[in-house]
Amino acid sequence: MVSQSASEQDLRRRLLEVGRWMWERGLIAGSEGNLSVRLGEGNVLLTPAGRNKGRLESNDLVTVDLKGRVVAGDARPSSEIQIHLAAYRLRADVGAVIHAHPCAVVAYSLAGVALVPTFNPEVGAAIGPITEVAYEAAGSAALTALFEKALAHNNAFIMARHGAVTLGNDIEHAFDRLEMLEQLARIQVMTQVIAQRAIG
Repeated sequence: MVSQSASEQDLRRRLLEVGRWMWERGLIAGSEGNLSVRLGEGNVLLTPAGRNKGRLESNDLVTVDLKGRVVAGDARPSSEIQIHLAAYRLRADVGAVIHAHPCAVVAYSLAGVALVPTFNPEVGAAIGPITEVAYEAAGSAALTALFEKALAHNNAFIMARHGAVTLGNDIEHAFDRLEMLEQLARIQVMTQVIAQRAIG
């Protein structure tokens, strides 16, 4: 087994904890979603493909370099690995990336309705612009290319018909942005339902 520094052990623990939070809060289900954190020496710690992110253990995680080559771990890296790596290559400030399928966010995307940050000004301040990325097959080079064009200054992305991606300084920061994005979607749908009932 590859030896781990105290700082890497802490990052592993925190990544696993956030995976549990996501699962417990219904932001992912089954084997959905993926999480990663930036390690030192140009490597990235990533969740494996096809596994429930709420029930992972430290030795389930995979370490890759910025070209996606496996450095440590026996599992297959997440199929969305290229989106994570693009964020780390293009943004030195990004320390963590999360992809999830939060229900209200996905529902809005499927309905073709945009989220409006002004429904909750705190979300706009914490996340900034919310960018929708057009649909391309999950894990495809075309999808990665679309992300690369949008990554420069944005921290929250809605993947059309698919889910959401949030970036952060660390894994908790990325999670907070994901949770706030879903909260925004819930507030917006509740506001629209209440307004329609008031009119009716």
